[in-house]
Amino acid sequence: MVCGLGFVALMRYLEYALLRYKCQPFLIDSNKVFKYSMFMAKISYNTRMEEELIKQFKILAIEKGKRQNELLEEAIKDILKKYGKNFQKS
Repeated sequence: MVCGLGFVALMRYLEYALLRYKCQPFLIDSNKVFKYSMFMAKISYNTRMEEELIKQFKILAIEKGKRQNELLEEAIKDILKKYGKNFQKS
């Protein structure tokens, strides 16, 4: 629950608020949002690395036009594959 509201109630409130305050209307399909959140759940992961390594990594992300998170996930999947542990969504 978010702020005492269930998921569906939250989606309905957002739709109401958009209409009430004359925001750009759009449809919220709560089924799609729920499916997306179930299969694309992300968690925070914090670690320490060498400063120069991070600088070069940030530059690479800019050069490739990708988010750092995308590159990290790609690298982790490559490492799992290297060690025979193919990535599988659960």
